[in-house]
Amino acid sequence: MNFKLRSLAQYPDYLKALAALNLQTGPGFLRYFDETEWKALVEQFTEYQFLMVSGNDLHGAALTLPLCWDGAVESLPTTIETVIMRAIGCCQRKEQVNTLVVLALVSDDRHHGNGWKTEFLATLKHLAGEKGFKSVLAPVRPNRKCEYPLMPFGQYVGWRKADGAPFDPDLRAHWNLGAVFLGAMPRALTIEGKVKEWERWTGMRFAESGEYIVDGAQRPVIIDRINDLGYYTDPNIWVLHKP
Repeated sequence: MNFKLRSLAQYPDYLKALAALNLQTGPGFLRYFDETEWKALVEQFTEYQFLMVSGNDLHGAALTLPLCWDGAVESLPTTIETVIMRAIGCCQRKEQVNTLVVLALVSDDRHHGNGWKTEFLATLKHLAGEKGFKSVLAPVRPNRKCEYPLMPFGQYVGWRKADGAPFDPDLRAHWNLGAVFLGAMPRALTIEGKVKEWERWTGMRFAESGEYIVDGAQRPVIIDRINDLGYYTDPNIWVLHKP
């Protein structure tokens, strides 16, 4: 696929299309960013939202942030929210950033499953090197884990094909580019809502408390009707690239 990579700072007119693309990616209950976090991405870090543009169409985007990271696995943020807050702190303190964090890759349905992520990631790695970043980090959500919601996350990400490549296509896209898997983020995202909200998000009926298998969820969703609460934590895995 032939595309140009441009930042939102260069193409501000694509903001509405970017927001729509972000909302249509992933299951309806999976809200990657709240209003405050989204505002930080598209206003404070506009130059780090990279758009995959072909002709006049927005085909995909990389939502990224600059970060100060000491290279220690132990100091990696444990949630997506923490990543954003730490990036904001680095910016406010005017610290020297050295790491580009790829929070999410989003695309329209036309480009799912056709290898676009590998090409996009390779372009991002090259761009990060040009900008002087020493590392590229990504909290990756394995896209086929939701097909095995009862399988422990750590066990699933260890599955391999006969050639040694990861079983999961998202992990394989990173592996093909020489990435190193650093460790799991068991609670990268936490989604809470009232039972009626979960029923609206999923199209399911939760008649009683318990654990439910939900389309698009990597692990069961916990429903507590007594407290009118649905609770879900979404795991990711930290992946490291060197530009």
